[in-house]
Amino acid sequence: MIMETDTTPEQLIINVTTPGGCTAVGNEILKENKISEILFDTIEKTAQKAFELGKN
Repeated sequence: MIMETDTTPEQLIINVTTPGGCTAVGNEILKENKISEILFDTIEKTAQKAFELGKN
């Protein structure tokens, strides 16, 4: 959906989340546990490793 529209990930989350619903509870847990930081760090480190392996 993100790639097919001009909607940002943040706006898409807002659009599909029912306040007080299951998705809202799940999103709050992910936010509390800083899942975004974990995902971005994972992507950065694996991309660096892939770059290093590609040089050999």
